[in-house]
Amino acid sequence: MKRKKNQYLIIDGYNIINAWEDLRELAREDLEDSREKLIDEVIEYAEYNGYKAIVVFDAYNVKNSREKVEKRDHVTVVYTKEYQTAD
Repeated sequence: MKRKKNQYLIIDGYNIINAWEDLRELAREDLEDSREKLIDEVIEYAEYNGYKAIVVFDAYNVKNSREKVEKRDHVTVVYTKEYQTAD
């Protein structure tokens, strides 16, 4: 499959976790595992389809959180700072 130049897939991580039943159930037990499973799915999808992906987890209601950016294969993961939404 020929990759189109600079196509991005931007994902609001918590919206997807809450929308997908398996991720939602996993999040009830372990939110970190749920985030990692979503990231793994996005990496696979982005790699297969030739996208660059950005997954955003907002910390809107998390006190004193700081922005953190992680670069992974085919995906950039962003954890926002306090009062910042993924929107």
